[in-house]
Formats: sequence, C-alpha cells, structure tokens
Amino acid sequence: MDKILILDDDKGARFFIKEALAPLPYKLFFASNTTRAEEILSSEGDIKVIVTDVRMPSEDGISFLERILPLYPDLVPVVITAYKDERLDIDGLNGIAASFLIKPFSPEKIRAEIQRAIAKCESSKNSRKLEGFPFLIGEDPRIQEVKEIIRKVADSKVTVLIEGESGTGKELVARAIHNLGPRRRQPFMAISCSAIPDTLLESELFGYEKGAFTGADISKPGKFEVAQEGTIFLDEIGDMSLVLQAKLLRVLEERRVERLGGIKPVEIKARIIAATNKDLRQEVEKGSFRRDLYYRLNVILLKLPPLRQRKNDIPLLVEHFINKFNPQFGKNIKQISVETMEIFLNYAWPGNIRELENVIQRSLVLEKEAVLTKESLPLYLRKNAGPASAEIEASPDSSPPPLSAIIKATVEKVEKKVLSEYLRKFGGNKTKVAAVLGLSRRALYNKLRKYHLEK
Repeated sequence: MDKILILDDDKGARFFIKEALAPLPYKLFFASNTTRAEEILSSEGDIKVIVTDVRMPSEDGISFLERILPLYPDLVPVVITAYKDERLDIDGLNGIAASFLIKPFSPEKIRAEIQRAIAKCESSKNSRKLEGFPFLIGEDPRIQEVKEIIRKVADSKVTVLIEGESGTGKELVARAIHNLGPRRRQPFMAISCSAIPDTLLESELFGYEKGAFTGADISKPGKFEVAQEGTIFLDEIGDMSLVLQAKLLRVLEERRVERLGGIKPVEIKARIIAATNKDLRQEVEKGSFRRDLYYRLNVILLKLPPLRQRKNDIPLLVEHFINKFNPQFGKNIKQISVETMEIFLNYAWPGNIRELENVIQRSLVLEKEAVLTKESLPLYLRKNAGPASAEIEASPDSSPPPLSAIIKATVEKVEKKVLSEYLRKFGGNKTKVAAVLGLSRRALYNKLRKYHLEK
C-alpha cells in the first residue's frame, strides 16, 4: 500500500482528507505539527506523498518542506492553504513542482492530486535508476543508434512508437525518453493494452464519473488525466481492439478526453509513447489495426533488435547481470567458465534480454562455487553445451581465467564465426557483408585481417 502523510493542525481538515481518501488503498499517517511529521517520516522511511497545510503554529509547512525535502528526494508534496497569495512562496520547492490546493476543495480533487503525486514519486525513483542508460548495454551499432535517437527525442513532444520482441526492453526505452527529458518530474503512466479487458481498459485510460456503471461508487480520473504533462506509455498497443483504437485516435487528434458517463471534456497535455511486439504495418494491411492511428503513432519509430541478432553484446550483458545480482544474493562470483559463456552464445534467446537476466539470477542462486559453471544453468540450456575452447581454459590446478579474458576470447570466436558464415553466404561480397553487419568497409577489412579471412 502506498503511504501518505497528512500534516495539518486542523483536526477537521485531517478528518476530511481521511474520509476523502478512504475509498482508495492507501496507508495514511496523520500529524498535527512538523515535529510529529518528522518522526513519522523517519520511522516509516518509504512515504511517497506528504499533504501539508501552510500556516501552522510552530513551523509553517513551506519551511518544513524546504528542510526535509533534501533528506527525502522522492517525497512529493501536496500543499493546501486557504490563502491564494501563498502560492508564490511554494512554486519551485527544491526543484519539485508541488501540487497546490486552495481550501475548500472537493474529495475528488484531493484524490486526483494524490494519484498524480504518487505517479511523480515513481517517476523520480525511475529517473535516478535509469540515468546514463545503464540498462541499454551493448556495442552493437543498432543499440548505439537507439541511444542516439532517445537523446534526440527526449526534449521534444513528438509521439514515439517502439517495436521489438517481448523482452527486448521496450518499456525501459520509453522510461528513458521520459526521464531524460523535461517531463521527468511529471508522472510516467504505463498501461498494458493486452493485459486488461476492453471494458476495463477504456475506464483505465479515460476515467469515469460516479454512477457511470455498476460499482462506480466514486469518480475516478483516467491515466490521461493523472499523467498531466507527463507521459502515457501504451504497451502492446497492437492488441487494442478496433473500437478503442477509434476512441484513442480521437483523443490524439483533439488532445481532449471525456470520462465514461461524463459530459465535460478535459484537455490533456501528456506525451504518448506506444510499444508493440507486432509489425503494425502488417497489422494495418490485415485490417486489425487502424491505418490513421498507425500514422498518428509512428512519428518516430524505434526498432529494438532481438538478442540473437546482437550476440556480441551477450558477454557484456552477462557481466552486467552478474555484477547486478551478486550483492542481492550474497554472492561474489567474478568469473564464468568458458563453456558456460559458449552456451550463452550458441543459444537463440527467444525471450531476449529478459530471459538472459532470469537465467543469470537462477544460476547465481544455485551456484555453489566462485565461478559460474554450466551445472547451475537450466537443463534446456545445458543441452546446447559443446566442447570448451582449449585456448583459454584453465588447467585443473590453476584458477579460472578472469571474466574479461573470457569475454575477449568468446567475442573474438563469435566474430570470426559470423564473418566466415556471411562471407560464404554472400559469395565473398564484402560490401554486402559490411552492410548486413552494420560495419564500415574499413572496420570490416580490419577484422578480416585480424582473423586471417582476407581471402
């Protein structure tokens, strides 16, 4: 449950907010002064939102926020006051765009502000995690191109369409676009179009008014409203029904949304990023995806390559995941057997990076030695095992070679194999080989000389 702290010296105001938030699954904490509020923040630690009054007897709400926000960088404030002129003192609190409510306000209004604040908190956390593309690891030219496009489009408002197989990191790319741009302090709202039935998906996206359908006991804003000037990420949009596609197209064209059962349209300013594991152009030709919506979404197209097409990046990803999960599982594995690395390189990885990450987690948990061996791998992977490379295999009495040496040797082995296969495939046409592999002619010739494949 998301934790909310209510700070107000007025007992009636605290009771009103408590009743307004009662229908929602939040854990509420209450304080009548800043001393008590600070105690709660210290003891709980993971509170996401603080709702605070401005004028209080001991310490005012603004001074308190200026003092504690540097200590809790993800905490998002919602400021309430009965005096309109106090907004001037609140704007720009520690670089955080605080929500501002003037008394009296409706229960619906405070609920909507709390939802937006929670979304901002999550975006703040993700922004710090994704700074510098730590998840987008690889030297493949297509990955480098994806990074460059992300940097170019992050500051713009254009709609982005991300295509790629499941497990290639589509949502992480969407979050990177959001977090590297000016919207990073605003909510990032992700919704899976394939995981939610159409009837529920419509209300999730557009919201609904009280009484719009059976069970609608309160009004609820949709993701488009909650996002404010943030980002809406529509995952697996290729699975959205044609009926909802038509409604989404209208929202994109008019930049307004209307709740179910509502009559008053609401202007939206959120950026749209969509993703799919399908080829939407083919879906358009089959009639299962609207052509007009496709062109609305496809302003900037990002295609993520499957892992089987960038195998030279596998050793780098393996090293990254080992370093990531070592501390989580109390391990200190710094090496990997050559045979294990070759298994990784020979496997097709239908689940892509997500599957590789899961395999590394499983292997680290089961591995009893200081070296990641094939015995800790799932059975279906061990079946791909071949003879180990003798050139860098350690002798029985010596320690295994370092991970960097294994990476270097396995990358060279894969490069030589791939170059040989493509040279045969294209009858020695080096121009075609360079184009297919994303290499310049000069880089290709350097590699051919390195592996004695000039002829």
